[in-house]
Amino acid sequence: MAREHEALGEARALILDLLNVPLLSTTVALAVENVVRDARSAGVAVFVCAAEGESRQRLEKIEKTGSQDLHFCLTRSEALRKAVTVIEEIEIQAK
Repeated sequence: MAREHEALGEARALILDLLNVPLLSTTVALAVENVVRDARSAGVAVFVCAAEGESRQRLEKIEKTGSQDLHFCLTRSEALRKAVTVIEEIEIQAK
């Protein structure tokens, strides 16, 4: 996670693919929460791919604790499409 965190740089969107993660430990959930918080504070849109179940429920708690604009997706394709749309909207607003 730390390596991905440093790689944010000039990113406008971050996609966390956790589809194959059946269970999140408390430590991993806190690490994800920190990455999400830092990304959001840097103005980076965050998209989380997570299947239904306990892991997703734990991740949804992050959204309820102040991470607005946390987008949940069921597939990577959906996350990529949404990220492109958000980036295009940002670029249009910047003009």
